[in-house]
Amino acid sequence: MQVRRHHRATALVVARSTGTQRVSASQLTTARVAVSKLPAADRALLARHGLRVELVPATALEDGMLGATSIVRDADGRWAPTTIRVASRIHGRGVESLAEVVQHEVGHAISVLRSQDRSEDAAGAYARTH
Repeated sequence: MQVRRHHRATALVVARSTGTQRVSASQLTTARVAVSKLPAADRALLARHGLRVELVPATALEDGMLGATSIVRDADGRWAPTTIRVASRIHGRGVESLAEVVQHEVGHAISVLRSQDRSEDAAGAYARTH
C-alpha cells in the first residue's frame, strides 16, 4: 500500500527548471512526501482535474510569495484551479516550510474544487489538518 501511495504522490509533483537552475532531489522528495500524506480522495481529485504541484527552483515566486495557486472561472461560471506552483528553495520552518507550503497550496485547490472557497483561511485550515 505504501508503494502505491508514494507512486501516486510522485505523479502529482513535478520539478520545473528555469535556465540553469534546477529543483534538487531532496526538495522534490520533500514535496512528494507532503502530498503522499494527504487523503487519497484529495490526491485523486487533483489527478482527475489534471492538477500537479509544480516546484520552481527559487526562494520565492512573484511578489515574494512562497506558493501560488491560479484560480479562474470556467465556462459554467464556477471557480477552477489551473496551476499550483511552489518555490522549492524555501528554508522556513512551520507554516513556511516546503512541506507546509505545498499542503497549503493544495488546500487552495481542494477547497475550490469541493466548496468554491478561495479564501486563505480555507487553505490554511486544510494544511493544518493534514
